Amino acid sequence: MSTKDKFDDIYGLTPLQKGMLFHALATPDDALYFEQLTCELQGELNHEAFARTWDLLKDRHSVLRTAFVWKGQREPVQVVLREASVPWDQLDWIDCYPATQAQKQHDFLIDDRKRGFSLNRAPLMRITTARLSKDRWFFVWSHHHILMDGWSLPLLMKEFFSIYHAISEGREVILSRIRPYGDYISWLKDWNQDNHSESNWREYLSGFSESNDLGLSVSRQKSDGFLEACLTFSAEETDRLQYLGHEWELTLNTLVQGAWAKVIGQHSGRDDVVFGITVSGMPPTMDQVEAMVGLFINTVPFRTQVNDALSPKNYLKSIQKRQLSMMPHEYGNLADIQRWSDMPGGQSLFDTLLVFENYPMGDAIPQDIGGLSVQNVDFAERTNYALTLVAIPGRELRLKMSFDSSRLRMKKAQRMLVHLKMALLGLTKGLPKVGD
Repeated sequence: MSTKDKFDDIYGLTPLQKGMLFHALATPDDALYFEQLTCELQGELNHEAFARTWDLLKDRHSVLRTAFVWKGQREPVQVVLREASVPWDQLDWIDCYPATQAQKQHDFLIDDRKRGFSLNRAPLMRITTARLSKDRWFFVWSHHHILMDGWSLPLLMKEFFSIYHAISEGREVILSRIRPYGDYISWLKDWNQDNHSESNWREYLSGFSESNDLGLSVSRQKSDGFLEACLTFSAEETDRLQYLGHEWELTLNTLVQGAWAKVIGQHSGRDDVVFGITVSGMPPTMDQVEAMVGLFINTVPFRTQVNDALSPKNYLKSIQKRQLSMMPHEYGNLADIQRWSDMPGGQSLFDTLLVFENYPMGDAIPQDIGGLSVQNVDFAERTNYALTLVAIPGRELRLKMSFDSSRLRMKKAQRMLVHLKMALLGLTKGLPKVGD
């Protein structure tokens, strides 16, 4: 077989993929953008159906057979292999005490992250099952974020359990046709040739020449690596926020953005605030894009003026209006946007990232399928930012802050989360001004 016959397709990278590749090559030991989905499977695991399901998913979705090539290239490319095998490590901890099993799970996840991936070797994913008892398994799906975003995870999980169920029962697997990820790359290439975003981003960021200082730029203390601080709203508090959004015709995402801007303004001592946000990156005019699997999201700057004299409603409405005006330009390269800003060379616009997880992961994983129940689902990832705030909507709104412990202490991270909660709930109390 010739080298050409080994490939299904070759195409370029999205702006965010280029950034992820840069950071992965610059700091190969940091496990940046290494992602782990974990859960516990209980019941009778059909090993043959399990393996066959992953093979079908790999054949169906090109991103699961994709490697990245940069050496000898003017621009890095992603190569879709015609054939690739999904690694499956099967461990047996059945003879260990529960406490030992828990420690083994913890140690495995750390070692798995250290193991990482070679981005020029497909597939950039692997699965692991560790048997805990006769009918219980610890399951880990590890992959690199450069392949796909959070929107793709529930799609894949939903397909996985549907296929697994069909194979386990001896039924024919019937799946609808999907568009290959390469179609999106082609669309993005055309957009880059036709768009006129530079003037819009220059205007949006005009006058912002100094990033908001939260004390994250310099490492000042001993590091325990990246740590997490979490805070959960009660169901009643979450209902109040949802009701306010409905009354004011605002999304919960806009409420969180406005409150987080206020917190950053308070901690940096400035009214002019810029931080990073993730945007969906899915073109609304592209047919079937919502069923495609790949990396669509992008990271762009979010800017607002925290005007204490405005009413909360007018403050949030101004944020919504400005964000809507920038939506046609959200597919751009962050490095270009940085260059178009007034920031001095070598200085970043922001070192904090806000992620609003509005994809339905919980709905994609059934509680029971084919005699196999799924429990204790969790997901872990790391970005290259010193502080990443993740808002997870649901019956109870969750806030999760991942931060570099050499740049931010746990007490300050927890204090910032409390301030954010106070700012959000303050919106619901009918205060006349943002600054009250």
